[in-house]
Amino acid sequence: MLELIIATNQLNINILNSQKLNTIRDQTFFKTMKQLLITIAALVLVGCGESQQSATAPEAKTVKPAAKAIDHSGTYILSNADKDSITLELKPDGSFTGMPKGKEDGRAIGSWKLEGELLICEGTTEKNSNKVVFKFNKTTKKLISLSADGIEIPIEDEIPEGEDGLYLKKLSQAEASQRKKTQPMAECLVQLKMIDNSKELWAVIEKKSNTEIPTKNQLAVYLEKGFPSCPEGGDILIGPVGERAVCSIHNN
Repeated sequence: MLELIIATNQLNINILNSQKLNTIRDQTFFKTMKQLLITIAALVLVGCGESQQSATAPEAKTVKPAAKAIDHSGTYILSNADKDSITLELKPDGSFTGMPKGKEDGRAIGSWKLEGELLICEGTTEKNSNKVVFKFNKTTKKLISLSADGIEIPIEDEIPEGEDGLYLKKLSQAEASQRKKTQPMAECLVQLKMIDNSKELWAVIEKKSNTEIPTKNQLAVYLEKGFPSCPEGGDILIGPVGERAVCSIHNN
């Protein structure tokens, strides 16, 4: 009987040990499965995140640099082999001056603007307050029209043979600088030549000898614009009919 009891107890102990072992195994299994599921979930989330970033990442765009604005200010020359040239000075502030060669009293001042393909200069002459308008192509520099007091001046007859129009030339900074230095002298020399011509005419009409010296008032009647003056304020010495007039600044 005692042996039976001992055997029964031993059986119960084995059963209990077996149950505990199964419980431990189950816990280990579930713990391993839980860790595995967490790892899989983490991998899935990372993969989805990378896929979403790849899908939503903006495409790189190539930005073209803005085109540099063309500076149309500067010095422009309109010249014809048979006619005096005209200088247009377009300043960065939008103002302009226009000067016919050798005709200081024809100087015009005003403003300029860009309108489509045209550069338009509008102003008035300082002496007579005549309104003048120049229009020329901004690219080709071809003169489109020229008007005075609202009246279009025909330019077709001024076009040299073999040419399709009158064109302006934009000077480089070096050319413009040099021209500013030499232009007053060139203008003064033209005026001195006009004085010499008027002296000869005065001598012929008034029957004067080559040694006589006329006055400014006497010569003014033979000059279309009156007696001229030096652009830089020099003193003009008329001199005898048989000699050239000279300027204190631009000695001829």
